[in-house]
Amino acid sequence: MENRTRTSLAPMVWGPLGMFEDLEKFIGERMLDRNMFSFPDLTGRGYRLPAIDLREEENRYVLSAELPGLAKEDVSIEVSEGVLDISAVKERSNEETDEGYVRRERGSMQYRRRLALPEDVEAEAIEAKLSDGVLELVLPKKKVAEPARKKVDVQ
Repeated sequence: MENRTRTSLAPMVWGPLGMFEDLEKFIGERMLDRNMFSFPDLTGRGYRLPAIDLREEENRYVLSAELPGLAKEDVSIEVSEGVLDISAVKERSNEETDEGYVRRERGSMQYRRRLALPEDVEAEAIEAKLSDGVLELVLPKKKVAEPARKKVDVQ
C-alpha cells in the first residue's frame, strides 16, 4: 500500500487509491458526527447553514429559516450596515448512571446565516417569531413618499 504523507510543500499525487482513502476518511468523519446532512466543516467554525425561504410581498419581505430543536433564547439576530446575521447555538448534555458506570454525551448545534438586505428594508422595524423550529422574519419595506405635486399656472 502506498504511503501518502502530505506536507505543505510536497505536491499531492493523485491516484485511485488516494481517492478512496480520502472518501473513506470523509465518510468516517461524517459517521462520527452522525449528521451526514450537514456541510463538512471546511472553515473550522462548525456552523450549519439553515435552509431559508424568502418571498417578496407588496410592502414587505418574509424570510423563513429552519432552526429545528431551538428555543427563542438560543437564537440571535443582528442587523448592521445592511447585513442580516442570524446565529443560534444549542448546547446539549446527557448523562446516564447505571451499575457503577457513567455515560456522558455532550454536543452542540451551531447555525449561522448572513444575508445582504435589500436597500428598501426598514431595518429598525424588523420583527422575528420562532415557532415549531421555523424562524420567521418580517422585513418591512421603507415607505416611499409620493412625489409632491403642484399646479403651475401658465402666464
